[in-house]
Amino acid sequence: MKEIESQYNIAIIIPAYKSEYLPTTLDSLVKQTDKNFKVYIGDDNSPDNLFEIVRRYIDKLNLVYNRFDENLGGKDLVAHWNRCLNMTENEDWFILFSDDDILDPDCIRLLRQEIQSTNYDVHHFNLKIIDADGNLLSTPAAYPKHLPALDFFKLLYTYKIDARMPEFVFRLSHFRKTGGFIPFELAMCSDNATVISCAYEKGINTIGQTYVQWRNSGKNVSAATDSKPVNIKMFRALVSFFNWMNIFCKNKGEKPPLSLHQRMAFLLEQRYYKSKTTGNKESWKIVRSADDIKHNWLLVPYIQWKKRKICRRMRR
Repeated sequence: MKEIESQYNIAIIIPAYKSEYLPTTLDSLVKQTDKNFKVYIGDDNSPDNLFEIVRRYIDKLNLVYNRFDENLGGKDLVAHWNRCLNMTENEDWFILFSDDDILDPDCIRLLRQEIQSTNYDVHHFNLKIIDADGNLLSTPAAYPKHLPALDFFKLLYTYKIDARMPEFVFRLSHFRKTGGFIPFELAMCSDNATVISCAYEKGINTIGQTYVQWRNSGKNVSAATDSKPVNIKMFRALVSFFNWMNIFCKNKGEKPPLSLHQRMAFLLEQRYYKSKTTGNKESWKIVRSADDIKHNWLLVPYIQWKKRKICRRMRR
């Protein structure tokens, strides 16, 4: 049994900055029924003394801690993810976890069973969304057992499923072969693009009997919706992701998962919400940078009609 387990080393990587929930996160790892994994904590030059927390777990977890001299996450979050990933040793699989989320006790045990019995490059746990106090806010729709990468995009951007990052598990060798993390501003949509890139060949395998609890604490980047600079970057990242997706599908000889009108409807709807903080002029400038608009002048009448339709609906 030991020989089999050693074949499937698992790294749990935590790019850490906040101290408030870190003990709860580490407690959830201590409670794993299968403890054959290694934890890597990359301290992003936090103003908090994270080591005082981490040192309490040195005898409880197979753990590596490194405090970086430069705070990189505030400038380039994907670059911080990469340097945390570089902390790993010879693991075959990794989970990019968070410093405030929770792994249910059987996650690693069930993951190992799936790794040993299937040949996927990307595994997935279903989500539960909790609040700052750990109360359940929602349980997003469960994924099908097998989900092709392009169907993942379609379901995600038609609001049928939800996705973050800590619930995905990547085969490290394949992850590197496909180019690693896909960078966008604030790392917005970088998780989704990375999943699509890594899962394109074989799809996503969901482990349905357990959950990752993702914390909506109000302190996430995605929660900063009242900041004009953040909103501009978030919206620009979304458009960049859609442009990336068009190129990805073209390179693979695939038809885009959403129709042209569906893609534009989604961007225009997001533009309406973002315009409250980004301003009309800036948000329209970002929308016009979408490849679908730049390369298809016939969309202009549609955009004007859709703009009026969305505005009327939002005023009701």
